[in-house]
Amino acid sequence: MGGRIVVALVCCGLLLELCHGGGGLPRIINGGNATAKQFPYQVFYDTFVLEDSSFWRPTCGGTLVSRRIVLTAAHCFALDPYIKALRIYLGAVDKSSASEEGQRRLVVDRCCVVIHEEFQPLTWYNDIALIRLPVNVPFSEYIRAARLPQPANDYVNAEATVSGWGAYQASASGELLWHDRLKYYDIGVISNEECEERRRPLVPGMFPASFICIAPSGNAPCRKDSGGPLVLKDGGDFVLLGVTSHGLSRNCTTHLPTVYTRVSSFLDWIRQHSGAQIEI
Repeated sequence: MGGRIVVALVCCGLLLELCHGGGGLPRIINGGNATAKQFPYQVFYDTFVLEDSSFWRPTCGGTLVSRRIVLTAAHCFALDPYIKALRIYLGAVDKSSASEEGQRRLVVDRCCVVIHEEFQPLTWYNDIALIRLPVNVPFSEYIRAARLPQPANDYVNAEATVSGWGAYQASASGELLWHDRLKYYDIGVISNEECEERRRPLVPGMFPASFICIAPSGNAPCRKDSGGPLVLKDGGDFVLLGVTSHGLSRNCTTHLPTVYTRVSSFLDWIRQHSGAQIEI
């Protein structure tokens, strides 16, 4: 069965569904290759940009948390007023394959995006956004929502998984390279106190409880991994702990912690802006 595109013509309203897929584009530094059905909650999206010329640009990751809601990072949208539409990939591993089994693609208007009202780009506070999908996404072995976390659990020392389609290594010239296959790695969650201590020499200032960090290792999220998931496997469920927000360097170094938006700090906000479309 080939991929599918769903096009939203009027602000999450009128839809046209086509039974074919489009082209795909951009990974995680030093991660392993994902397999089909391994991360059914994983989302990626390109954005359609209107400037001097119009084009689709690979942008960010996200996490499906219900049939109608994707969580992602606010900074993927807030700093670019030229974004007009999103092309969303669901159930994908190889985004370059329009005929990949289980893959679906939706094209939605920019007005389907809700950015946190208090997002602060200089400090990364409240770096969270959601995308309201214009149709109920049918669940399958390839597409399935992640659960939202428990508010009372800080998940320190939990073994979590990071995944995405961002840059995956640097070339000999230092240039970042890209890959079409989903990458992932497993990593431990560290306390905010440890994360703040490690980042203080580079980024002084407040370190809010709404951040969650992963330990530095030989792996790291990189560009275009923003907005993607930090997930804990809990039996047969996947629990979304964090939304990829920022690192502490521009070149995706692997010896510094990566900072995520702590999803449990925003459960009320998610409920408010997704209404009956999600259960918490």
